[in-house]
Amino acid sequence: MKRSLPIALPALTVFLSACGGGGGGGIRPDSGNGGVPYGEVQVSQSTVQGVSDAKLIAYLDQQASGGPWGPPEARWSREPGFGLWRTQPTVRVETDATPLQKRRVERAVDLLNDWLPVKNRMLMGEPTTRRPQGSTERGRAPATREVPDGDIHVSFRGLRGVAHPYEEITRDPESGRDVYNIVADFIEIPPQEVSGGHPQFGILVHEMIHALGLEAHVDERIHPATLMPERSLRPLPDDRLQIIPRIDGEALMTAYSLYDTGQTDHDIDPASLGPWASSIPAISARIRTGGGTVEFGAEHRSQWTRAWDDGPMPRSPLASSALTGTVVWNGQMVGYTDTGHAATSDARVSIEIESLTGTAAFTDILAGDSPWGPDLSSSIAVVGNHFAATGSDPRLHVQGQFRGTDHEAATGALRWEDATTGNLTGAFGASRDEN
Repeated sequence: MKRSLPIALPALTVFLSACGGGGGGGIRPDSGNGGVPYGEVQVSQSTVQGVSDAKLIAYLDQQASGGPWGPPEARWSREPGFGLWRTQPTVRVETDATPLQKRRVERAVDLLNDWLPVKNRMLMGEPTTRRPQGSTERGRAPATREVPDGDIHVSFRGLRGVAHPYEEITRDPESGRDVYNIVADFIEIPPQEVSGGHPQFGILVHEMIHALGLEAHVDERIHPATLMPERSLRPLPDDRLQIIPRIDGEALMTAYSLYDTGQTDHDIDPASLGPWASSIPAISARIRTGGGTVEFGAEHRSQWTRAWDDGPMPRSPLASSALTGTVVWNGQMVGYTDTGHAATSDARVSIEIESLTGTAAFTDILAGDSPWGPDLSSSIAVVGNHFAATGSDPRLHVQGQFRGTDHEAATGALRWEDATTGNLTGAFGASRDEN
């Protein structure tokens, strides 16, 4: 059974019509960089301050109890609980979007993927010629039925910012609850640079967080940094946004890592979180290239390991570049095993430009100072400047993108799940061979 669930309620219209922002941050211009040679990987370890368990529970409680419906009397038959994606959604932008709008979508996906488990990260797909009418002409709910399962369709023809999830509903035999999994989503963004006081990019990021399953707004008196406030008309961020606020990011990671869509606010408590540390071990790396400096790294909680990567976006898709033949990017992977051991390996991305297919390989893996598991390798395919695994091994998930003004670097994330070796999550960065 499927049901289309509009996220925007009339009570939220003022805020959502004012949501907005622009894309294209993340560029790291070279400013000496300490004299580090081009192509050399710098790795460092540290700790980062995480969100407290009390604040995270308060945030997730509002998400699971409110959903898109607000208070109970405003809901239809929708039971409380998360509605999440259980597959990797593919993001498609309408073909008539401007180059800047398309770039903003890529940047929003880039930022949010840093806060999703690797196997739940969004994929960038080819633009779509579909033009659902949405709230402009046809009413909110029916439009999402025109979006194929597995897709997040982004339109810049909206009257306001709104996300329309389409959910598959099943009954959990153990709890007897309805379970909601998102199978398609239609996002409408106003075409104006600023709408209702909010930049277009901020609206886009806000609505994409809704589309990922955090369907409610939260109390910004408790969460002042959130991109999902329920009352404030303070402007959302513009193109200069460099990172997703930790409260929104940790909520996404935790929802996808710990909770299923049948759970409600009554299931979210300190016991369900388990031991929740305030300081999180982190490992990060950077590579200086001629097209800018790329950065990547990982953070490890006992509940999840987050992989992230960042850097300048290329000026054109890989297929339109001046590169020919087989091109190779060499670098390093950094990450953690699920038992908390810091891991490193060599990383190599190889692409045959004509077919836009190739391989991502991770060799000589160390966990601590000891060899760990087998070498890992997957076939990959490129769409635009993004690539993802096409291999048949379900244990290995790989996703990444090319960086630098002229594709001088490649970055991404991997997840290996195996009962024998244990699990590993990492981020990788590599610079292009000039040979």
